[in-house]
Amino acid sequence: MVHPGQAGAVAGRPAQLLDRPQFEAAREALAAAITAHRGRLPNTFTTPLHGLSATLAALGILDKPDRKRVPDRGQPGHWKTLEQQCPVMTATMRRYLAQMSISMRPGSIALIDTTLRHLASYLTGHHPDVTTVTAIRRTHIEGFNTWMTSRPGYRGSSGPAKTTGLHYGQVIFEGLKAHRRTDGSMALFRPHEHARRFQRSARRLAMPELSEPIFLEAVERVVASDQEWLSDDPGLSLYVRPLMFADEASLALRISRTYTFLTMAFVTGSFFGDDIDAVTVWINRDHPRAMPGGTGDVKCAANYGPSFTAQGEAEHHGCQQVVWLDAVEHRWVEELGGMNLFFVRGSGESTELVTPELTGTLLPGVTRKSLLTLAGRLGYQPREERISVSQWRDECRTGQITEVFACGTAAVVTPVGEVRGDDGGWTVGDGKRGPVTAALRAALVGIHRGLAPDLDGWMHPVG
Repeated sequence: MVHPGQAGAVAGRPAQLLDRPQFEAAREALAAAITAHRGRLPNTFTTPLHGLSATLAALGILDKPDRKRVPDRGQPGHWKTLEQQCPVMTATMRRYLAQMSISMRPGSIALIDTTLRHLASYLTGHHPDVTTVTAIRRTHIEGFNTWMTSRPGYRGSSGPAKTTGLHYGQVIFEGLKAHRRTDGSMALFRPHEHARRFQRSARRLAMPELSEPIFLEAVERVVASDQEWLSDDPGLSLYVRPLMFADEASLALRISRTYTFLTMAFVTGSFFGDDIDAVTVWINRDHPRAMPGGTGDVKCAANYGPSFTAQGEAEHHGCQQVVWLDAVEHRWVEELGGMNLFFVRGSGESTELVTPELTGTLLPGVTRKSLLTLAGRLGYQPREERISVSQWRDECRTGQITEVFACGTAAVVTPVGEVRGDDGGWTVGDGKRGPVTAALRAALVGIHRGLAPDLDGWMHPVG
């Protein structure tokens, strides 16, 4: 559920105060809502509600003995007058709360304390961006419940240094895009596929599986809220990042009892820049990305931090990305950075489009799956098979492999022109983008933007 009354602060400017009769009426409505819903709140929200009550007392909205003071959490036992500390913030918070109280619903009171912190950060200028975030919290007993929306930036619960996700890695995420169509509408690319992969990631990390309807609601909300930031520039899209992390404040080495799921979005261009030039890649033999039985086929945060060393090595050798090999023999090609790889063999009617088969150590990319479908429609023969580094090199030298490209949500379809490694390097084709790569990219982008028929219903409209 999104909090109503978001107009309390627009574009960083405090709104005008309600007049006294309006404020008094809203104050009574808010106090009545608190009284009506206090007993329905789960124990999880006891602390936020306590902080909320103190804040409302300081604003004169709720009658308490200490109605002019709130505790300064940074200095236990010390009290400050909120009016003196930040009068502009207080005035805006009054209007914000008053507007919100008009359509208060069960459970929403529990999250007002967090909302106030978002607003305070916004008005005082301490915020990282203008990204809208939708978030929903789950406890092991109550299940996922109340939605909240904040703009800008999500601040999360207190005590982040002690959260289970930060210490033990219970963190998963997704990445998908919303595109501006030629008719001006917005549509997400295959969000159902991303929702199902998000579930697989959660299952692998012993986290609660989010239902597809909730996942879809989250991404739809953030796209609907932020679509105004996306122009009709065909090179831009709205990147959406759903995230779930264990948020229980505990250092116990066990599965977390509580989790937060949130979604954020931002405008982005191509992963490798606006010009679709071929990239140079580095063969990494020392740092495997994933091992059999591990987490290579899911999107968890723990997969990415260890990859930075190899990526840094690739950049040191003048390459944009690193090629990951298998962890057992160190010879089978698996992925390129966070992307899937495709190899083009032959030309004309005999053209084959080959990608490494899914062995449990590769991420099953949504773009990868889509291109395997599009390849057949364009007259290419799609195949999944294992390809070794030596085979890649030899087939490039004989001209059997004519093109290589990477694909993914961020990269879309990006050509690979040169390969380097400790034992030398080689060029793919003429080192430039080839016709098969260009055709597949055009077909995919055409569906994104509504320039080509969406035969499979991949695009999910956002109203």
